[in-house]
Amino acid sequence: MKRPTTSTFKEPKVYIVLLNWNGWKDTIECLESVLRSDYPNFSVIVCYNASSDESVKNIEKWASGDILSHQSTIPEIQKNTSPPINKPVTIERIEHNPHAVTVVKERLTIIETGANLGFAGGNNVGIKHALADEDCSFVWLLNNDTVVEKETLSKMIDHSLDLSEQGIANTCGSLVCFYDAPDTIQSLGGGTHNPLTGIGRTSCGRYLSRKENIDHQEIAKSLTYIHGCSWLLPRAFLAEIGLMEENYFLYYEELDWCTRSQDRYALTYAHEATVYHKEGRAIGSRRYNSGPSVTSDFYMSRARRKFMKKFYPNRTLIVLLTLALQAANRARKGKFQNSFAILKAIFTSR
Repeated sequence: MKRPTTSTFKEPKVYIVLLNWNGWKDTIECLESVLRSDYPNFSVIVCYNASSDESVKNIEKWASGDILSHQSTIPEIQKNTSPPINKPVTIERIEHNPHAVTVVKERLTIIETGANLGFAGGNNVGIKHALADEDCSFVWLLNNDTVVEKETLSKMIDHSLDLSEQGIANTCGSLVCFYDAPDTIQSLGGGTHNPLTGIGRTSCGRYLSRKENIDHQEIAKSLTYIHGCSWLLPRAFLAEIGLMEENYFLYYEELDWCTRSQDRYALTYAHEATVYHKEGRAIGSRRYNSGPSVTSDFYMSRARRKFMKKFYPNRTLIVLLTLALQAANRARKGKFQNSFAILKAIFTSR
């Protein structure tokens, strides 16, 4: 059932949570697109994960009109740049207190987390503040290195509500395209993994043209995780399943969440809701037609080992063997630093 268009209907309140770590230029470009969303009932929380590039100061300069955002070359985004966002944008800036989580009051809030808490820890701060508001119905986790079309949030809400009306509890992803190749799909909602080794397979639909004829219902049935760069979560999910697991620091948080909620919440995505993702901007993970960085290889390997130990402890030897083989393959290709990073992850307990 689509949202009624009458002015008397109250759209469910959505909190959009962005995590910023040394990426204020990406963050303000994302905010420029998010604040033009046609969905009327949302607030944005930017979680400031102890950056070293004066991110808060520069985001505040953007909000006052002293810094301009990079202008996207994506046609669908360019169409939505008019009218301009009125400046100044009012920002509430607060420091996170884990013992007294408060309701944010402004359309845009920056929360200083106090440290680099990782992907899960930083986002969890924003989620906690969102849930402090009793009117919060959904939380939309959105990477700061994305831009979104004007209708993206509306289409995700419609899709999730349609399924809920059918009695299907769900969490909702979106169509994610490469920022630098906007007609090429990065993922259709999310992806799958190999439960024997824990290796994540290529994201569903990766490198397909968005113009191709795709059976989205069949793709959704195959998902084992939602891509964390764009994930709409109902309040009920967060209350029942809990927050993201912070033990990983980076990677596998989405798969952990989905594994914990297995058979209780359907994994789905709104294929008409488009997000353009720069992918790997923060630490150099896999981008369009390129391999992972040394940092990405370390955290990915360590997180996979932790995930498998938690959910499939009897497969530890298989995991260690596949990690060793990956390290050998990196060395064979001359990527000796990547190889060392994977070996380090095998023996790192933290």
